[in-house]
Amino acid sequence: LKALDVSLSDSTVAILRLRFLMFQPGLVMYLQNAPLITSLHVENCLVEADTLRMETGAWEPLVEPFHFGIEVVQTPEMEAGKDGASSVGSTSGCSATRATISGRGPLLLNLTPSAVRIGGRVAGLFGSSLVTALSQFTA
Repeated sequence: LKALDVSLSDSTVAILRLRFLMFQPGLVMYLQNAPLITSLHVENCLVEADTLRMETGAWEPLVEPFHFGIEVVQTPEMEAGKDGASSVGSTSGCSATRATISGRGPLLLNLTPSAVRIGGRVAGLFGSSLVTALSQFTA
């Protein structure tokens, strides 16, 4: 997977376009057995987003092309001994996850009135679908 293009549509017209690119070497996964450490790393990504301005029918940039890197590391939580020190082979059964997003330049957002309207509609739809999904898990 080198690129992911997503379009969110109103009833008939696309109103938001999102593009995500990964550059070489792409997604790198590292797994260590003792102690169990898992890491996912993408060194160089690009994201950009455009919104459709209904009045003119033209696409406006919402997020200018933004280069960044992502790293997610999951490690076991060590149990502390009586003296407060962690023992090497002893884990609590829980894991700690650290996610880092590092930008390679400024994140430029263009907040125009049409982008704010579209963002409000998309956020409302996303929020209601999230509530519906969560209610299915609790029922």
